[in-house]
Amino acid sequence: MTTNRALFLGSLVAILSACAHESRIERAYDGHVVDGRYIAPQAYAAFLRGTIASAQGDPKGALDAFDEAARLDPTSAEVWTRMGDVRCRSNARDEHADRDFARALALDPTYARAWGAKARCALARGDAAGARAAAERASRTDPTADGANVLLARTAPADATTRQSLMALTLTASDPATAWDALATWAKAAGDLGLWSRALVELARVAPARRDEIAGAAEELAGAGEAWEARQVAAAAAQDDERPLSGSHPLAARLALDEAIARGDPSAVSQRATRVRLPLDEAAGRAFLAGDRSMAHAIASEAASADPAATGARLVAAASGGGDLLIAVSHVSPADGEASAAALVAFALAFAHTTSPQQ
Repeated sequence: MTTNRALFLGSLVAILSACAHESRIERAYDGHVVDGRYIAPQAYAAFLRGTIASAQGDPKGALDAFDEAARLDPTSAEVWTRMGDVRCRSNARDEHADRDFARALALDPTYARAWGAKARCALARGDAAGARAAAERASRTDPTADGANVLLARTAPADATTRQSLMALTLTASDPATAWDALATWAKAAGDLGLWSRALVELARVAPARRDEIAGAAEELAGAGEAWEARQVAAAAAQDDERPLSGSHPLAARLALDEAIARGDPSAVSQRATRVRLPLDEAAGRAFLAGDRSMAHAIASEAASADPAATGARLVAAASGGGDLLIAVSHVSPADGEASAAALVAFALAFAHTTSPQQ
């Protein structure tokens, strides 16, 4: 009887011990399948609502949802990390963010995401030393974390070693946009305009949603006197996107057009003008001003044939084709369409070189 009782109690302890262990499930996370603890459906739903609200730029909605998730599952380091991250993005000086990060790291001191979020918050506050210290902890706990490695590089001295580290990251990062963005940020801060433009071109390729920002950077490069780099970046921003650049970034639109002109392909110039929503007489005028009269004449003649009222195209066709410029001017009617500034300047230069001061 005693033996049977002992066997029964032993079996009961084994069963209860097994029930006491947390259930484990697999989840897809950042492209990887990871083993994690069971989360109640209500807490998981609240967490997902917070994630969606955060992605949509709704910090209040995100915090409300994450707060609900934290009440339902207070032992989740990820929830506290997300709360701190949202608070810091809304207000870098929010002390509640520090408490959220502390709560997450108290639950799991090796949680790389919490260290990474804390590093980003410190960087937003201008605390480079604090950002680097937190990024180092994140990198040590998860050497494959792109965000932590990017933060490490961004807080490192502007030297050749940092440059090489960031360039290497563009080859190994699971998120190329993050790596190219970090390289662009570092290169701009370091005054390496050539590397900045190269990084921007690649960023336009892997993150087309950032085209407006990249077009603005192209205009900034032009303002710094880096014409060739500015054209390359503007062309990358205009590539494979049907939305016009001319409305929000008129200079970038013209820089993209100039990049096509520099390649000497009239059909490519016409296609680029259509893509960035600039008139063909603008393209012809800019080709003339760039010294390619043959291209200017080809584009202007085709545009004038298609629309006889295209004043700018007719003027550039005359200027680039060796026609009588006085006759060309005499044929301009107030009822004709407007000419672009580039077409007018091109014609004025040709007129000044072929006529006397009296004429």
